[in-house]
Amino acid sequence: MAAIRERTCRACRKKKGKSALLRLVIHKESVLEADPEQVLPGRGWYLCRQKDCLSIIHNPKQCRRAFGPFRQVGPILSEYIKNPLVGGTHDQIACV
Repeated sequence: MAAIRERTCRACRKKKGKSALLRLVIHKESVLEADPEQVLPGRGWYLCRQKDCLSIIHNPKQCRRAFGPFRQVGPILSEYIKNPLVGGTHDQIACV
């Protein structure tokens, strides 16, 4: 039996299964981007798919403390913040 991979949300610090969280990566010219397929290279961080946890992106001080320095939020992450699918899996994300 395979173990369930757990990750911790950077906003609320709750542990959940990897597929229940949204992965974020800083890539290409310091852009913070969502990685719904969980395949982009680089250091990944995870957030719950709830508005409360996603709201950390709107607070520059909290965001930089959680994710480190970056220049901008990428288009996929921006769209996801506007239209989150609360409780969905990464296969159900409708923003591209």
